[in-house]
Amino acid sequence: MILEEYADGLHFISGFCVQFEISAVFTLKDDVVAIEDKHIINKKINKLYKLISALHETKIKKTKKLISTIYKKYIVLGIVLGFDLDAIKTAYAKKHEINVKRQADNY
Repeated sequence: MILEEYADGLHFISGFCVQFEISAVFTLKDDVVAIEDKHIINKKINKLYKLISALHETKIKKTKKLISTIYKKYIVLGIVLGFDLDAIKTAYAKKHEINVKRQADNY
């Protein structure tokens, strides 16, 4: 269930990438660490939330960079939560398919 909700958030952020024509290409090698302390995970989630909240205050020139940062940090959060990239891709594809169907049905 958590992976499905995570995929929903990824779909939301990906919508911004499409809207602003952003290609989110990056490596995760240095960003992923094993985190067992739940307080650190909470801090990462809170920091990500603050970045997303800042979108409405950001000028267009800086928006693309901010969205790219949010996208990368969201992927890293998923890995830290224990999802592997294949599971993330699969969950995202399912969520995307559901959302396309909903749009077609005027949901």
